[in-house]
Amino acid sequence: MTINELHDAVKRFFFGKAERLSVSPSYRRVSCVIYESFRLECFLSNSGDKFRARLWVAPFAHVDSFLGKSISETAKPEEVKQSLKTIDSYCRLRLPEKFLAPYDKQSRMVSKLDGNARWRALVLEPAGAVAQKNIGDAIVAIEINQLYAIAKGFFGVRAEQWKIDEKRMCIEFILYDTYLVHCGIEPQTGMFSARIVMGEKFASSAFMGKLLPLSADEASVRQSLKIIDEQCRLRLPDKFLVAFELYKRTKS
Repeated sequence: MTINELHDAVKRFFFGKAERLSVSPSYRRVSCVIYESFRLECFLSNSGDKFRARLWVAPFAHVDSFLGKSISETAKPEEVKQSLKTIDSYCRLRLPEKFLAPYDKQSRMVSKLDGNARWRALVLEPAGAVAQKNIGDAIVAIEINQLYAIAKGFFGVRAEQWKIDEKRMCIEFILYDTYLVHCGIEPQTGMFSARIVMGEKFASSAFMGKLLPLSADEASVRQSLKIIDEQCRLRLPDKFLVAFELYKRTKS
């Protein structure tokens, strides 16, 4: 197997589930972000006959065995496909069904396409939902201190460990005791941006195809914060959210 063949195999298997697919020939590595939650790195030996993979599940933490299931070291197409299936199953076990549902719906839609349409989707379109960004109406109506106040008022007890960097025009906080969130105003454009840090080497700003409003006026910022909150809640089990909210009410 060549590195390009591995790239095609990963893209084909995780279509609609992965983004930021990249190839590094010098490192013999193909990498991507799965379900906007985990970074996958796949490697080929120099001879092209050995395969290995690791999954970054948290900052500075990765796994290469999946609940006792090891992946094949053989770089044959069918063996690699089975290894990717093992990794996919492991990722799905870590995520709530409500979060996975949109991905499964998109995969079913792609599977129903005819050969030519499926080829265009795999080759020409990026993974994940496709949407158009309209930045023509972006306006600046708030300062970074106002953004801090709006975000803190919006999230209340759901967020902690607040930090503000006036020089870089950004804020960060921990949401639901789980996710590090960065929000800011781009100094050069005056537009709002945000991302959820998912691991040591990547952060998610796609929000399952939902694009954040780019305008930095108060109404648009509140809409963006609502999307961020919804995406974080989708990633967490309901039983955790119930326990978290009960604890916060008791504490207050």
